[in-house]
Amino acid sequence: MAYVRLLLLAGAMAMGLSLAVQLITGALQGAPGPVVPDPETGRFDSADVRAVFLDTLAASGVGVLVSSVVQAAAMALTHLTGALVYVDLRIRKEGLADALIAELGQDAEAPRTPPASGRSG
Repeated sequence: MAYVRLLLLAGAMAMGLSLAVQLITGALQGAPGPVVPDPETGRFDSADVRAVFLDTLAASGVGVLVSSVVQAAAMALTHLTGALVYVDLRIRKEGLADALIAELGQDAEAPRTPPASGRSG
């Protein structure tokens, strides 16, 4: 049951990170400045319209790029957590810890079992 909590925590962390980045990029993009028509002709200046369009396009592009990087990191976090939980479960259920320790160091001391809880002696 602890493993399920760990996976849920990793998913919640990834979701929170993604949400925070979306809020920040959304706030930075904001609404573009108003384009005011020329009072004499009543038409919009094409340079102003182009500037607003390019600003909006650049802000959207940066927002998408940052969000994509954060989404990839969040996905990696959840997948790596799942893989670590799987490996830990296998090591515990199949008793692979002693075999791995023995394989690492042939001349190493044999693993000691911890003393039984309670009184020693």
